[in-house]
Amino acid sequence: MSMGIEYVSYKPNEVAAVKMVSGPYIFDQFAGGWHFKALSDEPTRVRFSYNIIAKQRWLSWVLTPILCQKFKRETEKRIVALTAYAERHFITAPAVLS
Repeated sequence: MSMGIEYVSYKPNEVAAVKMVSGPYIFDQFAGGWHFKALSDEPTRVRFSYNIIAKQRWLSWVLTPILCQKFKRETEKRIVALTAYAERHFITAPAVLS
């Protein structure tokens, strides 16, 4: 599943927020925010938050939690891969994710 997104807010080194402008039929709404907080001189905590609503409103109460779980698993895989890459190529201290 792929989607087109639009940045709705961006403040370098602090926050980025996006919303879906086109995407899979099953999504009625999708929005996300990435919040960055420096913990000291090196490590940064990144918090990812997403709002997902299934398109079929009458089934949304069932579909939305399923979509959220799938999206959470996929996001966790990407975070692990990105962290491993960053630690190999850019970071000397381990990353802290939440």
